[in-house]
Amino acid sequence: MEAHPGPAWASATAAGREWLERLPRLVEECAAVWSLDVGEPFPDAFASLALPARLADGRDAVLKVCLPDRESEHEADALARWNGEGAVRLLAHDRGRRALLVERCRPGTPLSGLDAGSALDVLVGLLPRLWVTAGEPFRPLAEEA
Repeated sequence: MEAHPGPAWASATAAGREWLERLPRLVEECAAVWSLDVGEPFPDAFASLALPARLADGRDAVLKVCLPDRESEHEADALARWNGEGAVRLLAHDRGRRALLVERCRPGTPLSGLDAGSALDVLVGLLPRLWVTAGEPFRPLAEEA
């Protein structure tokens, strides 16, 4: 398996450099555990390494290996809570490796390509689907602000 470089910005900190060093092994381990055939990283992934993947049954998925930080700490929990309603469905999660296996979402028309009214209609339709009771392990928005 080819080594994947990860987001270049991560090399700015010691923790980021350590993560980048472990990244090829993490990808290999996830691919083995979940029987994945992984492709080249998506170029626009910012806070993680995201790779297209094919499951053993032929379905498309995405392997996402996150930098261990506070921002991604509960991403899998949130995706599990939404259960594919307004967000991609979480297929598997490895908390120790900070790895997520999610369904593959094929982008359609970017909101930036729509007029303001149409983009707002999309958001108005999406927000109620994402509005779920949070509770543990999530932090209140007031704490975050």
